[in-house]
Amino acid sequence: MQKKLHHFDEPISAHRVRKELKLSETTIEKIQVYADAQKVSFSRAVEFLVSLGLKKKGIDEVALSHHLSKVVKQESAAHFNRFAKLIVHAGLEAGAAKEAAQQLYFLELQKLASADDLEAAISVDPDTPEGEKIIRLHNKHKGRFRWRAIQKLKKPLAELAEILAEMTT
Repeated sequence: MQKKLHHFDEPISAHRVRKELKLSETTIEKIQVYADAQKVSFSRAVEFLVSLGLKKKGIDEVALSHHLSKVVKQESAAHFNRFAKLIVHAGLEAGAAKEAAQQLYFLELQKLASADDLEAAISVDPDTPEGEKIIRLHNKHKGRFRWRAIQKLKKPLAELAEILAEMTT
């Protein structure tokens, strides 16, 4: 006779099943405190606490550790998936900005196309007051664009640092 496996021994699907529970307000508050302390969702906290309760009723530790290992892997994969999407979106935005800048550059060149010496028409001499002013203005705008990009990336990078810190502790 083959031993029946507990549900913890079965693979955890990525699909989560919605189940409605009625709990007392006190229980909900306690679970929320636990979830906040562990930095997990309310659902994950309930699942873990229920699994601990089942363990106390006779579920073996190997099955529970197997289950927890799979949950950790799923959570890690979800965080890395989110990070990968962030990198892809950042790359797309950078590419779009480059394309827009290139189009503007070519439009300006078209305006100057009738100049006798196109190279001289678009060059900037840094030794002249006008050239210094143009270079200073360029650097000011370049710094502003860079600052905006850094501000947009600060939050996702902080989230990544938090995830990595959680994984290493």
